[in-house]
Amino acid sequence: MVQSIAGAEKFAYRPSSRPEIMKKLPAGFPLHSGDGAKNVKVDPMTYEVIRHRLWAITEEMGEAIKRMSGSVVVTDCNDFDCAVMDELGDEVQVGLYNTQLCASMDMAVKWTLENRSANPGIFEGDMFLCNDPWVGGGLHQNDVSLFAPFFFEGKLFAWTCAVAHQVDVGGVSPGSWTPRSENVFWESLPTPPVKIVEKYEIRSDVEDVYLRRSRVPKLVALDLRAKMGANNVAHERLARLIRKYGADSVKAVMQRMMDDAEGRLRAKLRSLPDGTWRSIAYQDQARQGERGLYKIVLAMTKRDDRLIFDFRGTDPQVTGMINCTYSGMRAGVISTLLPWVCGDIPWAPGGIERCVELVSEDGTINNCTFPCGISKASVASSWATTNAVTECLSAMLDTHPVLRKNAMSCCAGSWDLILLSGLDQRDNTFVTMLCDPMTSGFGARPDQDGVDSTGNVTIPMGRSADVEMNEFQFPILYLWRREEMDSGGPGRFRGGLGCSSCFVIHDSSARAMHIVSSSSGKAIPQASGVSGGYPANTAYDVAVRGSEFRRIVEHGGRWPSDLADLGGKPEILQPEGDLDLGWEDVYYTNWQGGGGYGDPLLREPDSVIRDLEEGKISLRAAREVYGVALDKNGRLDAEATRAMRSQLRMKRAGQRARTPLPIKGAVDPKWSRIDDNVAIDEEERWRCAHCGTTLAGKGQNYLDGTLVHEGPSSEAGPQIRGEPQLFVDRAVVFRQYRCPGCYTALLSEVMPAGEGQYRTKSLELNGFGGRRG
Repeated sequence: MVQSIAGAEKFAYRPSSRPEIMKKLPAGFPLHSGDGAKNVKVDPMTYEVIRHRLWAITEEMGEAIKRMSGSVVVTDCNDFDCAVMDELGDEVQVGLYNTQLCASMDMAVKWTLENRSANPGIFEGDMFLCNDPWVGGGLHQNDVSLFAPFFFEGKLFAWTCAVAHQVDVGGVSPGSWTPRSENVFWESLPTPPVKIVEKYEIRSDVEDVYLRRSRVPKLVALDLRAKMGANNVAHERLARLIRKYGADSVKAVMQRMMDDAEGRLRAKLRSLPDGTWRSIAYQDQARQGERGLYKIVLAMTKRDDRLIFDFRGTDPQVTGMINCTYSGMRAGVISTLLPWVCGDIPWAPGGIERCVELVSEDGTINNCTFPCGISKASVASSWATTNAVTECLSAMLDTHPVLRKNAMSCCAGSWDLILLSGLDQRDNTFVTMLCDPMTSGFGARPDQDGVDSTGNVTIPMGRSADVEMNEFQFPILYLWRREEMDSGGPGRFRGGLGCSSCFVIHDSSARAMHIVSSSSGKAIPQASGVSGGYPANTAYDVAVRGSEFRRIVEHGGRWPSDLADLGGKPEILQPEGDLDLGWEDVYYTNWQGGGGYGDPLLREPDSVIRDLEEGKISLRAAREVYGVALDKNGRLDAEATRAMRSQLRMKRAGQRARTPLPIKGAVDPKWSRIDDNVAIDEEERWRCAHCGTTLAGKGQNYLDGTLVHEGPSSEAGPQIRGEPQLFVDRAVVFRQYRCPGCYTALLSEVMPAGEGQYRTKSLELNGFGGRRG
């Protein structure tokens, strides 16, 4: 158990209100408060011009970082972000890169105003560096932010910030992700905000302290200058904008941008029913050699024009590296809210956050205390928080006849970390994170399949580096990088496919390489389905020891396209660990796709055949999961398909053995559609949307009236790779809740045996009944 440390309270920051920050500023602090802006009337045309100029500034900041950085993680994969904030740190505009980082930049600026304005002071030409997730500025230590006050005519007018993932900032393991971590002292040292640029010059003493910890100091130093350049570009553009339109006009637009974002989000929330939606997200293994399962529990309540995210009941913080701080939990909420609910609203988090309340207990895995291990926070508990929030937001949006188009199952359930280190082909020391898992699958929607190998919704501009770029920069040779069959969650609409990569060491005099391999979702897939849809694949990593690859290629054999072609001895890798890859070894990684939507037995047979022809699903999935039969020519056999689906439904009935009720074509027009399977009738009873069977009375849990089945996790389909007992001690099952009338799958999940039911819905219809499905 990790013990708290006295004196750490100063850094356990929660964003203060504007009046609270003002009270902590020194007397006479030169602040452009924006009071004059309240009396400025900006016409609609000028407002849009200035608003788009501010948006363009974040785009130019991003281009500056990419052009100056030397890290593939930044230049090719876009694992960074930037923001323009007002004088007190409220975010006015954020970049479209890694939006997880947006939820931490404002925290670091506000902490700096409260704790650095008197000593050492905040002046024109200063920039502050931070990689302390308890303060903000990033989600784990590799997220290093550089934020700068912007002064105009001697007054603090705004802040700009650039934050990027650094490939190594110290710690026990190369890349600073430490599978053996017991606490933060095994990892990189968190640095609270420190003035590293003064009077427009880098302070060499502070820079030396910062770079001394890294295994690749020159690369990290270059990224520091890239972020410095991004801030300088932003300040030049802001100064030009103010000189043209006036300080009060620009500040008035900044304030209105946040007010508009708040107002439009509140209006959208008022159009949705009040209610509470619950979800749960699991992670397997907290550190190397450990075999636990850990859950994040969420109850999301919508009341009028507010959203309350209540994480009480989440597991306590653990010894290991999967914990995240408050900023990570906050990122899991904000980065999901932006694309799911605010896609048509300006991304001004300073206004959007006014509609949101976070409830959590300190000392939990997504709100941990110092000195818990957090080196994996961004793709561990923060990412799992995103999954839980996605389920709840999608379930809420699914109730609305128009907004349901934005509902989506979980995307890219986890990040399959591959950290490489050693000697490159030029005999230089290298450390890098392969960002191949950026090409994950989107979740399915209520009206369409998830997009295959497209990325992650919370990292809108994230991308994988080209195979050729990775091979040029690092001593590896790809056998393949491709979409992986069956990796999308089955459903009425299929989840988007994830991918796999397979590579060997190439052109390295060392003929060996160290790899940190870290991926949750091997015992329990983390990209859950929605409305009866099945989860996506489990993550799966293999080191093939002593492969025959080089011999096959040297003798002109066929280029291997499957693990079975490689010979050697496959070693299935644990969720957390590191390993040495030898010259004859092959590394294979298969990350997760998107979850499915709706019961797979309701999928159009023609769509199943098309997926089969395109190699998106296997014949086994077509028959066993979708219930689709082919004739001897490989074409759809409609009659055999109807018979097969009838048999699968009867199998779901179990001992009831009663002929299923017929499936209706549409929801009764007098009922309110809740999702693909469930509706509420005029008396507010829960009904099956397909056959009309009553599931529960008013105010009751609709799952209480279902047939519940539990079986081995493999029943979810061929996308479940690797037996759960290889990774965790708890038994894992496939649990499905079925309509007792037509046996349609209402909820399908892979979860620990004996776990209670968390994924429930409780709606207050208050006028909602007039909006029919």
